[in-house]
Amino acid sequence: AGIAEQDAAKRFIRIKREVTVEEGDKKATLLPFEGFKVSFGIDFDHPVFKGRAQTATVDFSSTSFVKEVSRARTFGFMRDIEKLRAMNLALGGSVDNAIVVDDY
Repeated sequence: AGIAEQDAAKRFIRIKREVTVEEGDKKATLLPFEGFKVSFGIDFDHPVFKGRAQTATVDFSSTSFVKEVSRARTFGFMRDIEKLRAMNLALGGSVDNAIVVDDY
């Protein structure tokens, strides 16, 4: 873990018109903006989250990725752990560095 310098130069794209991609109940929309801002929301069918959809917006022109975003903790569902590990995913995840939600 940590921060590593990359050998490749940064590449950017400019969004000139609205673009939306949907798959099942998931959707991502890109909108033109002078800068880099990410807005997102979650709404899970789980008793802990029921009726409590959450949204957030991060404007990277005024927010430090290293100080405010990169240290954010992740969460997942207990029911998904075995499936993720079988796919060689979430191998570094544990209850020490993630929040795991059970279905009870």
